Amino acid sequence: TTGRAAGARGVVTGKHGGVDTVLIDFPLPAMRQMAIGDRIQVWAYGLGLRLTDYPDVAIWNCSPRLLARWRPVERNGRIHVKVTHRIPARVMGSGLGRNNVLRGDYDIQMSDPGMVRRYKLG
Repeated sequence: TTGRAAGARGVVTGKHGGVDTVLIDFPLPAMRQMAIGDRIQVWAYGLGLRLTDYPDVAIWNCSPRLLARWRPVERNGRIHVKVTHRIPARVMGSGLGRNNVLRGDYDIQMSDPGMVRRYKLG
């Protein structure tokens, strides 16, 4: 990074909207020092991976190190990871009418106040 946060390190957690927006988690003290126009050098590897014991499972935009930090657990022939929310498929979409996450991103696509409260999305 440049600017007041020069030298700060973060973790790439994904991409949004194809290849032009990278999502990075920085420590809060570093984020407080960042300003619009600061530059960030991204060092990453891999675009996804497949689990050899689970060939039908594809993991996109995730390094093996980040996957390890999720602490996945294998139980009864399935992979389990902790999640923050469980939401119905009907509120998900690409935002462009696409039905394939390989061509864009996949986001929560609604603003209904009742749904926001029910699924704690606000």
